[in-house]
Amino acid sequence: MKKYYLTVMMGLLCMFALAACNADEDTDNDEPAEEAQSQESEENETEAEETGDNAEETESDSDLITESEFGDQLDLQIGDTGQVQTNLDAFEVTLESVRKETELDGEPAELDFFLIADITLTNISDDVIDADSAKGTLEMTGMLDGSGFSDLSEHGYEGIEGVEGELAPGESAEGQFVVQIMESDEYYMRIIGGLIAAGGVLNDVRWTFTENEIE
Repeated sequence: MKKYYLTVMMGLLCMFALAACNADEDTDNDEPAEEAQSQESEENETEAEETGDNAEETESDSDLITESEFGDQLDLQIGDTGQVQTNLDAFEVTLESVRKETELDGEPAELDFFLIADITLTNISDDVIDADSAKGTLEMTGMLDGSGFSDLSEHGYEGIEGVEGELAPGESAEGQFVVQIMESDEYYMRIIGGLIAAGGVLNDVRWTFTENEIE
């Protein structure tokens, strides 16, 4: 009888051991499946984020202006107004007058002299624009085929006020555009060529004036 009970108990122990082994195998089999599912979920989230980013970039690119409302204006003179079209907005620049000084605030020009242009900048787009950014599209030079000089009005020269601040649609601002420059027969205020080449500005605008026209 004891042998009978012992045999039954041994049988039950074997059954429990087999059941435990099967449970472990099921757990092991579930883990790779769970890992695969988690990895697939992460990949889907990444793809969704990339799709969202691409959609935002496409939407942002679609906001850029690609064609100018204005043609090139290359024969402007002192007193004339030029219309500038960038890939974001549009504005007008009027070259009111130009004078020269050999020094400002007691500081002599490192080149031949300073040119100080009085300009008026007007927002002709439908959105607010930054006047300083608009002015930053301009340069002055004495060599048509050479490089130009950017505005120095931010250096805080006494009596010099740069064009800055935000301009609402239709709003204008007046100020000075200051450069140091070499003496020349003709001088030019123009759009920076690199901005046109890069598509940041969509039309070319240039003012020409001579020594005799400078005050």
